[in-house]
Amino acid sequence: MSDGISIDRERLIKHIRPVKKSVLSGSYHVLEAVAQGNHLAARFVIRAVTKQGGETENEVHMFCEMTDDGRFVHIDQITRSIKG
Repeated sequence: MSDGISIDRERLIKHIRPVKKSVLSGSYHVLEAVAQGNHLAARFVIRAVTKQGGETENEVHMFCEMTDDGRFVHIDQITRSIKG
């Protein structure tokens, strides 16, 4: 779930395709991350520069449940636009 919207793998892929077409470059900066057992909590910033020259920055608070081999089973995220 991201910002109250439930997104499965297929919907996430549909969301990312147009983003990939408009973004020139991007980066993640992890501010904090804590893991305990199969749970992970992280706060990070996603920055992107669009092909049109715009810049975006979003802070993400993420809470995950993972399998024993590290694959995500469930993710809850809250995002906040910082720039753009």
